[in-house]
Amino acid sequence: MADLVVGFVAAGAIAECLMAAYIGGFLYRQYRQKKLNILLLWAFSFWSLVGSVAFILAGILIPIFTGLNEFAADLLFSVGIILLIIMLVLFLAFLIFLEYGQGRQLLFHMTFTGLVGGVFVGLILSPTMFRVKSLAAPDIIFISMDFPALLVGGILVLYAMLLFSKVFGRILRENRGSVLGTKFAYITIGALIHTGSLLLMQVWGVVANMNGIGLFFPYPGVIGLIILVKGLRIHPQYLIYLKEKVNRLIVFQAGGEVLYTYRFRPFSPVEEMYVTAALVGVAAFLQNTLGTGEQGAFRTIDVVSYKIICEFEGKLGFALITTEDSPVLRQALRNVVHQFKSHNVLTQQSALNLIEFQQQVLPTLNGIVEDVFFFYPEQPQAEEA
Repeated sequence: MADLVVGFVAAGAIAECLMAAYIGGFLYRQYRQKKLNILLLWAFSFWSLVGSVAFILAGILIPIFTGLNEFAADLLFSVGIILLIIMLVLFLAFLIFLEYGQGRQLLFHMTFTGLVGGVFVGLILSPTMFRVKSLAAPDIIFISMDFPALLVGGILVLYAMLLFSKVFGRILRENRGSVLGTKFAYITIGALIHTGSLLLMQVWGVVANMNGIGLFFPYPGVIGLIILVKGLRIHPQYLIYLKEKVNRLIVFQAGGEVLYTYRFRPFSPVEEMYVTAALVGVAAFLQNTLGTGEQGAFRTIDVVSYKIICEFEGKLGFALITTEDSPVLRQALRNVVHQFKSHNVLTQQSALNLIEFQQQVLPTLNGIVEDVFFFYPEQPQAEEA
């Protein structure tokens, strides 16, 4: 009977490892295409989950087949739980950067996440809070945590669920009735099932004094990951949706001449004229008088209710007119600057008339911007496998 239980648990754990590894690889491929670090952060959270489940499974199986002492099992379980904490912290960092961009709220949430995660790791490394225990049914060695460690772990998991619900709840509201709404609904349900089952089993184990109930977490976890994968594969390029909204990307010369404008969303003519004039005037002044140099960036410019994020490459200025600053937007702008430079498209303008420029250069410029700012889709209608 014990062998059947161990085999059942091992099969679930292996299935979860395979699913998490697939998701991590999927996200990493998207990172390689889009070059946004936030996607890499999300990928590493799933790879940490793979390591966590693998070490915990090793802590169960290796003592059965080799007769290792409890110290070796305790080490394997400790590494597994610490990797699980790292997974939660990475996932929380992904959510925090997605929702809060920059400022005090980001600092507060990152500090809280770091403190709770650090305390949890400290408790796991304490022999008075975390140890291995022989279970009667099944007859194996498994994890035993005292209440303080369980409480801190529960707080971290509950916080992850609440923050995820807040972030993806907003995304669902903003995309209600669309294909992206369906995509993010699958991702939300899958992630909540995966994380919620972990929290439920943790609470169940404490209330019923059944430490072994956590052995069966992989099965509801796998169900959650399958649903999450279904969501990821609907328009796979649209993996994030920022709270901050971009109105314009403007490329201009140091002297003030606007060379290119990409319009992300409607802007009243008066607002557009006012903000664009302020951008070109202030940015050109700062570049020429404060010495940002041939290549560099300066802090965000506040104009009315908008933020303007600027980067420079040679004599060209690149600016985003957006509702809020964000490290994700800053990285996307740097990616645009790099691709414009590598394609060398704007240098062709002086040799082309307006019609030639629109036919030969404009499609390339628009393609670069749309590829980098993939998180502002235009109403995609069809699924992509």
